Amino acid sequence: MTQAAGLDDVAALAKLPKDHVLLRGVGRKDVLARAVAGSDPARLMVNGAESLYLHIRGRRGYGHTVDVWEHLIWRLIGKRVSDEDVQKWTRQHLSTFGLIEITPRDVRNGDELGLLSAEDAYWEDIQLELDPSTLKSLDGLMLLAVLSRCAHRLGMTSQAAHVDKVMSCVANDLSADYQLSTGDREEWLFLVEKSLQGPQWPDRVSLQEIKNAADELRCDRAMPMDTERSMGSLDVHCAWIRAVRRRDQERRGQLFPYRDRCSMFGWLVRNCHEIEEHVSLAHMLAIGVDDEGPSRPPLRMPRNLARRRRRPDYGERGWELFGDQSPYDLIRIEIIDD
Repeated sequence: MTQAAGLDDVAALAKLPKDHVLLRGVGRKDVLARAVAGSDPARLMVNGAESLYLHIRGRRGYGHTVDVWEHLIWRLIGKRVSDEDVQKWTRQHLSTFGLIEITPRDVRNGDELGLLSAEDAYWEDIQLELDPSTLKSLDGLMLLAVLSRCAHRLGMTSQAAHVDKVMSCVANDLSADYQLSTGDREEWLFLVEKSLQGPQWPDRVSLQEIKNAADELRCDRAMPMDTERSMGSLDVHCAWIRAVRRRDQERRGQLFPYRDRCSMFGWLVRNCHEIEEHVSLAHMLAIGVDDEGPSRPPLRMPRNLARRRRRPDYGERGWELFGDQSPYDLIRIEIIDD
């Protein structure tokens, strides 16, 4: 069997002659469409005995094709991947694209140190610095899909629109790299837009959520709960609106967990445990639980971060609890060069 010269990516499948051994009984367009759409290539048979995937995998120089077919993004498109697998993949690839994952405790630490306020951290209009040229790969497209779905889920419309725009640019660039025909290109862009980007308005609330909202409306209208009523006897549109508003209230105030790996967030994440220990000690000193004084070495902070520190506003309750010396004043800082 002769080896197909230049078969080193998915697009090359579309250029093979119709009588090639890889395509017997399978049209070229069908092979390319299946590969691009992410269906299982192991089910495409060659000569009725060997799968197309195993055939290509066994040939030297076809590693790129194998990498494309094995990528997790196709399982994401086909809804055949768990949230745990997606989260694991995301954590492994965030740093590659200059991003970092933060948690509410990183925000609390930054607030206690006077580096940022909770309002800034939970600001809905924050935008990531995303460069389409560095994201032009299946890995980049996969990461954008994760960011898009998260932003849409949290109702961060500005962030979601920004990520979706970059995703469309990356998908278009990939279609050029794979030398897709006009028809296949349109199918590919449609697939990305409908299967990878986060859900668009209106939110898809479940039937159970609508029923729960209808029950709330019945209570509001003093309707007897034991009366059998169909959904048609109640204004379903009002129940749907109540369900959507309830969803918005639940997600409001949740933290968008991805940020650019700038010096501040990177330092907060790397030193999370040490910062928490210093903050805990400072709180005990401030309320008089520990009178022995700070027993830990000072917290080492880069000079550029130290310049950003501002005393947090503890409010009236804070003055009553801490007096003139707040935890912020009792955290020992050693400034180091950047």
